[in-house]
Amino acid sequence: MFVKDIVRENTRFYVKSEFAPTSTEWPALSFSVKGVAKRFANIYSRGSDYVVTVGTSNADNTKDPAHRQSIMSIMSVEPRTLLDTRTLVSKDVWSSVVKEYGQKWEWSLPVEKAFTVVHFPRARAIIPQTYSLLGKPQNFGRCVELLSGERKSLYNLLIEPVKIAPTPQAQDALDLNTDDVTLKKEISRLIKLILHDVECAGQEKGGVYPPRNSPNVSELFLILMRKWREQGGRCGLCGAPIPLATKNYLLQMSRDRLDSDCKTYDMSNLHITHLGCNLGKNKASLEDWYEFLGALRA
Repeated sequence: MFVKDIVRENTRFYVKSEFAPTSTEWPALSFSVKGVAKRFANIYSRGSDYVVTVGTSNADNTKDPAHRQSIMSIMSVEPRTLLDTRTLVSKDVWSSVVKEYGQKWEWSLPVEKAFTVVHFPRARAIIPQTYSLLGKPQNFGRCVELLSGERKSLYNLLIEPVKIAPTPQAQDALDLNTDDVTLKKEISRLIKLILHDVECAGQEKGGVYPPRNSPNVSELFLILMRKWREQGGRCGLCGAPIPLATKNYLLQMSRDRLDSDCKTYDMSNLHITHLGCNLGKNKASLEDWYEFLGALRA
């Protein structure tokens, strides 16, 4: 894979000095000054922009000689939630960093995805003008936008994906700010339906709606996003994929309580299904549903 394979027409690159490549141990874009982090977050666009990291020239900081003054990583971050770095890395990693460098880099933007640049090419050979800007005092600790004339110099760099395992706090930030517009629209639709169920609880309409309750909107959004990821985008009842954009009414996303007798919509009693499967299950138990599904498939 090459850098040109991940860019869009509107992609902007920002360059920042770092001590080491982005890794599973440090899946964060970190800053020592909160205001600097906030200002960068305000101009960065997730889904299109990338941050390019370059190793410092200081042997005490950038330990591996291959990383010094070299292009190490390219990453995409979530700019809308600035987090305490301690929520993004393990306690052991944070303790070792503080022991060696002191209380620095306390504010971070979580990494959504990252790539290692193969062979760590020298920054001075690929992006010489932008690289020179990193050495100016006013740019220390900051992200510098790549000069437009050097943009295409990155395109043919070979990159390899880095496996990122977000902490719960990082995953919540990524989920709350998902850039998947269609998924966000569907999840928001389910939330409105759940809130409608709760609002109607106890009202009469050809009978009485059963009492129901749910977490607040933000918590519901996170619960549904977690369920979507856990289920791999598949129906919790039949196991088939749930299309996000479909004209088939029965295939659209629906919310279902695992235990129909429990009227609470929460993490332990909620999953995502096809509307058709949800309607078919109705008030039946999961055991009855799977017996029915088995008979259909037979």
